[in-house]
Order: sequence, then structure tokens, then C-alpha cells
Amino acid sequence: MSNRLRRLLLLAAGLLLSLPATALPRMTLTAGSRCSNCHVNPQGSGMRSELGWYAANTLGAATWDKLGLQKLNDLESNTFFGGKFTAGGDVRFQLTRIGAPLPSPVAGGPVELPDRIFFPMQISPGGSLNLHKTLTIAGNVNLAGFAYRYPGQALYDAYIKWMPDQSLPYIRAGMIQPSFGLRHDDHTMLIRANPAGSSRPLLAPFWGDLGAEIGYEGLHLLNLEAAVFMPRNLANSVQSITTDYIGKNDVGVSGRAVLWPRLEEEGINFALGVSAMKAGEFAMEDVFAGVGKTYWGTLMAEGSHSTAGNRDTTAASFIADWTPREWFVVEGRAERAIVHDTNRRVQRDQYVAGLQFFPVPYLELRPEYRYVTNADTAPFGLTDWTMGQYTLQVHAFF
Repeated sequence: MSNRLRRLLLLAAGLLLSLPATALPRMTLTAGSRCSNCHVNPQGSGMRSELGWYAANTLGAATWDKLGLQKLNDLESNTFFGGKFTAGGDVRFQLTRIGAPLPSPVAGGPVELPDRIFFPMQISPGGSLNLHKTLTIAGNVNLAGFAYRYPGQALYDAYIKWMPDQSLPYIRAGMIQPSFGLRHDDHTMLIRANPAGSSRPLLAPFWGDLGAEIGYEGLHLLNLEAAVFMPRNLANSVQSITTDYIGKNDVGVSGRAVLWPRLEEEGINFALGVSAMKAGEFAMEDVFAGVGKTYWGTLMAEGSHSTAGNRDTTAASFIADWTPREWFVVEGRAERAIVHDTNRRVQRDQYVAGLQFFPVPYLELRPEYRYVTNADTAPFGLTDWTMGQYTLQVHAFF
């Protein structure tokens, strides 16, 4: 066993003994179906397929018929022109404090907390066009990226996908995010972050690069993906002030394998996955496992490890959620990320408790409380700090 994998497993084991447990993007495990069943993108996230849209049309504490909007309740599809074109979009705003506390300008005074702001995380209209039963063009643009853009973030994704048959491999090519680990819809998670520089995550939200991926979903038990890409946006995310870890002529490669065992009579679904990525001097690995029970909830653990020059980052995330109603979810999450960079070591722990509430179809509210601790050996600034805060995410989708 390599030293890198040993460190990753030891960190995950230590956290599992001392912290709450965690969960997958929960609908995959509770439903026992792949992301591609409900999303146009086979990796999940973003625009919904006709099945995904229809399932969400009745997901809410108050459905359209109860609100006197029967015509909306009776809609059956988000497709047009005889099913040739599918429309969709996501809008997400967040109310939170961004950044670390600052030392008091007065000796012995209280620390200064960052301002609380309400800002757009995502404004993404999109669409897909079926040119043929085997050929699809799809894409979306994140308009919020014009207001604020993380290093490494793509403003859009757009690809063409060829799948000759459901039982055969598919190919997609264009501006894509290669399949890697789990694609969470929370941009604040530490699993892809750099705790020594939160404004420069290892894998930015909506990261994407020009590339091509081949994937296989012919067996319900197995997912396989392999990609090759030009890591230009990735380089902007993982570079340091003094060193470019990814050269302008480097080519990136990635791969992922996921097993989906099921106990159908008991309504229990499992997931076991491993991923790897390499581009220049940057390398990253990810492992995850989860279990979910239909109409009840999910548990999941995920760990990642990356190297970039002298920087070594290890992270683990654990999530647990309980679903008393399909429109009301209680969730808890615990995470730890540790980075070593030359003579500096930073450890950040994050604990999150919150709700996922759908008051009406296509609208999600996520009130949360977050408690973050940070320990930094750097000889400057406020190196050790804690901060607790409430946050709110508002997510509207079509």
C-alpha cells in the first residue's frame, strides 16, 4: 500500500470514529438510480431530463394543484418540438460570511468577522438538442460567473454526446467536467478545497476544460469513465504564486469506477467508487462509499488526496441525512482538510447542520448552521480561529 493511500485511509478512519457520518448526493442512493436517469449530463448536476423534470413537478410541501395552479400541475414534460429539444436552468443564491476572521485593530479587542453577503452562486440556463436517437448536443452558461469567478471556473459547458445504444459505451466531447469523485451541489465542501487558500479551490465549482470522455453504464451494477482533457482552467485553480504545476502543453487524464450493489427487497442501495486524475505535477485521488434506504435516508464517506509540487492535501467528508418527507430532509456533515505546503501546515474542520426544504416544486431552501475551526502554522495573520454562522441557500430550478 502506498504512503499516499495509507494517509488517506488513516484520516478517513480517524474521522469516522470521532465525527458524525455522511451521505451521497442523496437522491442517487435513496432512489437506487444513476444521476443520468434524471439529468442530461451523465455525471449529474445541472439540467434535468424529462424524467427528472417530471419527478420534480410534484416535489413540494404544497404542489401546484393545492395552490390552484392546475395547468402547471398537469404539465408532463420540459421538452419541445416533439421531444427534440429539452430546456432547463438553475438559479442559486447564498447568504453567508466569506473568508476568515481578522485580528482586532485594537490590542485585546474582538476579532472582526467578514461581512455577511447575499450573492449569486449560479444562474445557468441550458438546453439539449437531440440530433438523432444516438446523438445529442447539450450545454449551459453560468451567468453568475460574470459577477464573480473562481480561478479555474468555466463560464459554460457544452458537449456533443454519442451513444449508439444504452448497452454500449458513450462518448462525449467539448467543454466538460471529467467524471471524478462525487459532484456535490454544495460549493463550500472541503473535499475539493484548499484550506490554505479558500479562494483557490483544487477543483473549482463549475470547473471544466476542453476534452473527451468515454463512459459505460450498460450494467446497473457498474459505471466506468475515462477522460483526456486540456487542463487550462484546472491550471488556473491549482497553480501557486511562484510555480505553475501544470504546463501550457500538459495533457490531463482522469478515470472513475463506481459499483452500485442493491438489496432490492429491502430497498437498500450501496455505492463504492474510486477516481484518479493527473495533469502535469498535479495529481488527485478520491474514494467514496455510501448506503441509502428508500424513503428513509443515506450515509456516505468520501476522501481525497492531492499533490501539487510541494503541496500535499488530504480531505475527508462524512454526511448523514434523514428524509421524513420527500420534500423535507435533515442533514449533518463533518469534514476535515489538511494541507502541507513547504514549512506550513493548515488544518480546517467544518461541521454543518441544516435542512433541505421544498416549499413548492422547483424551489429549495437550505437553512444551515456552520461551525469552522482553522489551525495554521504560518507566522502571519490570525492563524488559529473559529467561526460559527448561519447561512441560507436558495435554489430555484426548472
